[in-house]
Amino acid sequence: RLDLKALWNGYAKTYEELYKSRLHREHLKQLVSFFLSAEVVLDAGCGTGIMIPFILEKMRPKQVYLLDW
Repeated sequence: RLDLKALWNGYAKTYEELYKSRLHREHLKQLVSFFLSAEVVLDAGCGTGIMIPFILEKMRPKQVYLLDW
């Protein structure tokens, strides 16, 4: 039987390691700088939520919704 929770947790760990090694913190800040101010943010395809700290810092939304598998 396939353990989906273990499978996705393994993907998440790999995703975080690859994403952090390829994109530096300054690059992530530049990406967020393109966003407009908003009270409600939807991060569709958020993965492990690695962008959320930058979104919170830049936009200061009142509500944040994360959507992924």
